[in-house]
Amino acid sequence: QEPICKLMQRASASKPMFDYFVSLSEKVLHDPNSPYRSDELYIAVLEAEIASSHYDKYEKMAPEYTLRIVSQNRLGHKANDFDYYTKSGRSSNLYSLKNDFVIIYINNPGCTMCREVTEALKQSQIISTLQSRGQLKILAIYPDENLDDWHKHYADIPSQWINGYDKGCLIGREMLYNINAIPALYLLD
Repeated sequence: QEPICKLMQRASASKPMFDYFVSLSEKVLHDPNSPYRSDELYIAVLEAEIASSHYDKYEKMAPEYTLRIVSQNRLGHKANDFDYYTKSGRSSNLYSLKNDFVIIYINNPGCTMCREVTEALKQSQIISTLQSRGQLKILAIYPDENLDDWHKHYADIPSQWINGYDKGCLIGREMLYNINAIPALYLLD
């Protein structure tokens, strides 16, 4: 983060240069499709935007909002807990899972990329091995309100995974996890 901070400080001398680095940083560090995406590094950019004298309080509202989201569930910090519901209507929460590793897999059954990721997870030898040893649990979460789609595609999720939904869409509404792109994967230890 330190090199980014220094770069942003140098660029802050002129608003056009500062705007350019903010825009470039957003594309490289925050775009969900960027191979260099890093919320940890993007936080430094957002903090520089918020501290900048180039922007008024209204222009700082968007970076403040984004900073709040990307500051959730950071590396080395405890992940946000949430409740989920299963097809039987049973509820539980993330913290009740006591495996060495948990993959939170936020997905939507109508999404092409979600189907591809589901298949890749099912085919992964390391995931299969960890699951068979009881070291890994996959919590597949449907984050939307239309449960008809979730029920229709319920069998698409392997039976050894936990297949749940976010009742009331609290994960997104309370910004517990950054789901600006679906699917979203979080690996917890």
